[in-house]
Amino acid sequence: MSLATTPRERADFLTEVHVAVVSVADENGRGPLSVPLWYEYEPGGELSIVTGRDSRKTALIRAAGRISVCVQTHTVPYRYVSAEGPVSAASTPSTASSDPSPADPTSASSGGGSVTPLAARLRKSAQDAVERSRL
Repeated sequence: MSLATTPRERADFLTEVHVAVVSVADENGRGPLSVPLWYEYEPGGELSIVTGRDSRKTALIRAAGRISVCVQTHTVPYRYVSAEGPVSAASTPSTASSDPSPADPTSASSGGGSVTPLAARLRKSAQDAVERSRL
């Protein structure tokens, strides 16, 4: 039984509401920093994440210039999509939400309080850089 999926199936999965685990290289020989973040994805486009502008993860993303992302389900049958690649932009959006909510996957995540978000976009189309599997 093949676990391979089509680009359309992967794109459809990414457009659903899930939390992404974003990983970025850390400094001084430490393992990568991996954090859960909300993301946004439009089929055929870039995968965007939003995080605090002055956070440690933002500094690491800017320094490394690339990230890895894993988006998964938490129920059986488990499914996931992973992507890795260079960051195409790291910019401050013109608006920011101070109330992160699972109903709004583009809202900033800060663990409470308002943030000035930084949006980082994975350059390569997530549709071309992902794989998905059922365990």
